Amino acid sequence: MRISMLALVLVVCACGPNDPSGRAAGVGALTADTTRGATVYMGQCASCHAADGKGVAAVSGADLTVKVPMFTAQQITLVVLNGEGKMAPMPGMKDQEIADVVAYCKATFK
Repeated sequence: MRISMLALVLVVCACGPNDPSGRAAGVGALTADTTRGATVYMGQCASCHAADGKGVAAVSGADLTVKVPMFTAQQITLVVLNGEGKMAPMPGMKDQEIADVVAYCKATFK
């Protein structure tokens, strides 16, 4: 029984409480491309966050120039996967797209 509990604790710690599937960890292990990330951002994110990352007031898009520097890449990945506040989850995005757009955001919105 102790081994089972230890295994459960290790899985929860490794995946995190907001990443029970471990998907964010898998996204983080991918090699990201900021050029592809820019394309994903313009297609998936700019309608709410604006091309410059400052947010679209009409839809209450978060200002990424403020938010992105405060979060790690894994935390941003979890927001994309799970949503947060007014942002809905984006489960339809492929893992590579998420890795690319997160890299783009971290490189662009400093």
